[in-house]
Amino acid sequence: MLIIERNRTIRPSTRESSSKYRVNLENVQTNDIIRINIDHETKPFQESYTIAAKSLMGKKNLYFNVQENGKDISIVWAGDVIPTKI
Repeated sequence: MLIIERNRTIRPSTRESSSKYRVNLENVQTNDIIRINIDHETKPFQESYTIAAKSLMGKKNLYFNVQENGKDISIVWAGDVIPTKI
């Protein structure tokens, strides 16, 4: 079992606000744990999520959208598999 780290940066300077962010799941084995770290290019935002790879059977990617309202930033996971915030 490995802990696989995936890092994503929210970049409103180069992305549409409706754009989905992709988390690649290639090379992940069934017994691995995926840790997803999300930060922001200009704001003091940092969140981490975790999910067991066995719950992702057959998936090549996870996707999330970002909702920004002033200082508030929310991560909204797409699909039926939702990682747990840590």
